[in-house]
Amino acid sequence: MKKLLCVLVNLLNLNVALAAAAPVLTAVTQPFLYEIQKNGETAYMLGTMHLDIPLESFPAYVTDKLAAAKTVIIETNLDDAEKLATGAFMFGATTPLNQLLTQPQWDRLVAAFATKGIPEVQLVRAFPGQIMQQYIQIQLNNPSFRATTPPILDTYVLGYAKDNGKDLDYMEAAQVQIDILKYTMEDATMLREVLDLDTKGKLYGWMLKMNADQTKLMKDMNTAYYAGDLLSLESLTTSGMDATMKNMFLNQRNHAWVASFNRITAKPG
Repeated sequence: MKKLLCVLVNLLNLNVALAAAAPVLTAVTQPFLYEIQKNGETAYMLGTMHLDIPLESFPAYVTDKLAAAKTVIIETNLDDAEKLATGAFMFGATTPLNQLLTQPQWDRLVAAFATKGIPEVQLVRAFPGQIMQQYIQIQLNNPSFRATTPPILDTYVLGYAKDNGKDLDYMEAAQVQIDILKYTMEDATMLREVLDLDTKGKLYGWMLKMNADQTKLMKDMNTAYYAGDLLSLESLTTSGMDATMKNMFLNQRNHAWVASFNRITAKPG
């Protein structure tokens, strides 16, 4: 009998500070663990979130499945995703950024990035969403506002799999996620808002509220995951998505994962 543990993530990864978002619960009471049987073989599918939830939080019957698995399958190769994001999220936008901003907004942006050695010609093809985050970091220069990515459930599972010599496979290429997230990075609406707020001296107050809102969101998501509350998780995760984003990020990807899962389970061994 082939034993597989398939770790799937189908919810947004929010890169916000989680230090203040520690959940009240310390144990996952209703894990999203499913058993799949096909042609006499058994696979286990664990629904995960990009949250700081260690493996120790799961009951033994979940971690025992991981220990017994020959192959561990995760959403994507996280190492590849990091490498791709470094270049793909900063530059390569189809619409020149200076055409999306007023001249005063553009001048303010250029001046800020000049302090970091990034020339104007390079900014022209920058993605608005990513540039907005970088601009905030430059202007505030405050560590409390620097987005951080703590260890997340996926990396805990990946680390365990590598340390214990498990075979690894992936449901999709990292480039799939990069292409999807470019959809949000092309929108310059929030970048324009940030530049205008900074001009009026109101950027710091806006960031305080944003940080508080994100911290509350992560607390609520952690609590829902620990409690096994799928309906609340879906509502919290998709509340900021438009119909196109929901379809791209959830429906289309999950449909494509069926073929990936069939490919992986068809492998001998």
